[in-house]
Amino acid sequence: MQVQRAHKLLQSILTKRVPKRNAHHYEGPPMTTYNDLPIPQGSWQTHHDAMQRKYNAHLAMGIGFAIVTFAVAQMGGFFYFNYNEPKVAKAKNDYK
Repeated sequence: MQVQRAHKLLQSILTKRVPKRNAHHYEGPPMTTYNDLPIPQGSWQTHHDAMQRKYNAHLAMGIGFAIVTFAVAQMGGFFYFNYNEPKVAKAKNDYK
């Protein structure tokens, strides 16, 4: 009888102390299908030409900026390309 009473008491304590599980399982975004893809509109050639003009302008600006930067650095003396032999002081004859 004591064992049954202890078992019931333990069972009531454990069932009351177990926290409620309010877990929410994220399922992620809804699955996409081909119907969700954008529909092409207009001429592809027109869009291609416009994008190529933009890319070529960016390329030209980048090359121009690199040339200007290189020229300014060269004029400022930041680069030394060893065009000529370096000027070396004559060796002193200290053994006399």
